[in-house]
Amino acid sequence: MKRPDSALGIRTIILCSGLIILLLLWALWYERDRELNLARTNASYLAELMEAGARRSIGDLSELLHGARTVSHLVMNLQSTVDRKQAFDRVLRDVADRKPYVRTFFVASPTGDILFWNHEGQGPSVRDRYYLQHHLENPDSGFYVSKPLRSKLDDRWIIVASLPIRTESGELKEVVAASISADFFVPKFSQVPVISDFKLGVLTRGGKVIWSNFSEAGYELKSSTTGVTWEGMQGQDSFEFNSPTDGKNYLVAYKKLETAPVLVVATVSEDDVLKGWAIQLIFTAAAILLLLVLNVIIGRRLAADHHHLIKQQLELETMAMSDPLTGLANRRHLREHAELMIGSAKRYQFPVSFLMLDIDYFKRVNDTYGHDVGDEVLKALAALLVNTARDADLPCRLGGEEFGVVLSHSDTRQAYVAAERIREKVKNLSFESDQGPFSISVSIGVAELSKDLDDSLKRADEGLYLAKNNGRDQVVIAATFAKVN
Repeated sequence: MKRPDSALGIRTIILCSGLIILLLLWALWYERDRELNLARTNASYLAELMEAGARRSIGDLSELLHGARTVSHLVMNLQSTVDRKQAFDRVLRDVADRKPYVRTFFVASPTGDILFWNHEGQGPSVRDRYYLQHHLENPDSGFYVSKPLRSKLDDRWIIVASLPIRTESGELKEVVAASISADFFVPKFSQVPVISDFKLGVLTRGGKVIWSNFSEAGYELKSSTTGVTWEGMQGQDSFEFNSPTDGKNYLVAYKKLETAPVLVVATVSEDDVLKGWAIQLIFTAAAILLLLVLNVIIGRRLAADHHHLIKQQLELETMAMSDPLTGLANRRHLREHAELMIGSAKRYQFPVSFLMLDIDYFKRVNDTYGHDVGDEVLKALAALLVNTARDADLPCRLGGEEFGVVLSHSDTRQAYVAAERIREKVKNLSFESDQGPFSISVSIGVAELSKDLDDSLKRADEGLYLAKNNGRDQVVIAATFAKVN
């Protein structure tokens, strides 16, 4: 009698040991994936911070040129050419001393001749430069940042910012310009938090490196290597590529500056990201080996762990019924709840209605104030729905900025009143941001639930669609419905 039991116990221990080994391998894979996803997130975060720093640097440069243009107006009123040159020389040299990133600070004529600059002798002609042609061809041009180009002085990469000086009739009189080295961005980049193993860089729109802490200037991230068409990309994105130089796989996040024709990138190799994971791999392999040796001894403990895993699975299933950001019921919970309610409504003859809400212009909120503020808006709306709902009602988040409310014992008229109450309360919400306070509105579709849940949801969505098409910030009742009977 005991032998069969022992054999069954051994088989159980072996089976449990095998399952745990599989779980350990899965945990390794999951941890590797998590580390890589975290690295992608950090790269995007660094690229955003670099873009913000570069934008502030360009703003500082714009203020510098506007100040120089004001000085130019004053200096040009001096009668003597010698006096004008001496005054300009003092101003230009003072700027160069105080702004070490400014390589050349000069005033050029419309023909490209340098009238004044912060170096000795006659400066080279800039007739063929993009920025001069830009101001000549565009009478309404203002502050302009050229794409990176090679300096005529030492062939190093530079960026030229320029500002036109025009006569009262709009004719180009002079151009005030400053050429800056790629190190121009470094002071602002120094404010970017240091994340281990990540490298930063500034690229031309064609993918050539003009500054970085991972390669020499002039190195090119070719489209054939990276799979990215640099000239055609928009906004912020990320990608991975295998470097032919060292054979490593790299994660790259980039940001396209709107105020200057350059790109900022943050990159890290997968090998650097997974250094800690590689150590974990060794320890996990040792643990698996130990488990195989001791599988008979730890059989009872494995069984207890198995029960613990079942408990965790039940907890995960419970978590799967709610939205992680707002805590509201998710779409899956909505369907299960609504189906049960329809069954009760059919049996006890009471109406049930559904509201579908959508935040108006929510993308604009994210774009203007940032996704963190957008998340706060979603959570505030969720809290409002919970506080407004009755105990028998079910507010839920359907996805994105779309929410729903199942109203028990409510016909179309009562649902419309509830929807209007929600709409008015939403308009009274106020949110804070770096740009100042702002408010939101919602559009709501109303439908009385029928026997077919999908049909009811579709009609509520049609009502929502009409509300948004008719100007938003309103409640629209679905045209037809079939009551539960």
